[in-house]
Amino acid sequence: MTQSNTTSPHAPTMTVAEKAQILDQIAANLPLLINVNNLSLGQFTFVSPAWEDLTGLPVKVWLERPDAWQDIVHPDDRDATIDLAEAGKKRAMRARATRILHQDGTVHTIHGWTFPVYDADGNISLVVGVAEDISAWKATERELRARQVELEQQL
Repeated sequence: MTQSNTTSPHAPTMTVAEKAQILDQIAANLPLLINVNNLSLGQFTFVSPAWEDLTGLPVKVWLERPDAWQDIVHPDDRDATIDLAEAGKKRAMRARATRILHQDGTVHTIHGWTFPVYDADGNISLVVGVAEDISAWKATERELRARQVELEQQL
């Protein structure tokens, strides 16, 4: 007998294995930064490969050191980002842009969300983080602002 999640109105006939396969494919094929923090274990149980690409920090380190992610957050963004992570543990979905430090010294900007996942008893068991790299968008925004200043000075 296949196990299905009948509580989900989005995919009531999909098995847990089918859902897991789809999520694995999303993580493998999209440049999304995804992590899952298991609160009872106090550590990440899933970190997408995109995090390693963006930070240069091996996924293995993320899984072995629960606080490793704090090392890659820009110092000026660290407190607000820690607050974002804590909010996910308190029944709140939060979003924020954060600067991330790659091991090679480059700085990237991500926009991310955290949200809680509830167990069958209604308790928060996981906190999921999903983010995307918006560095190119931010660079374009800076260029457009600089060009606007140049044009205004010509008037």
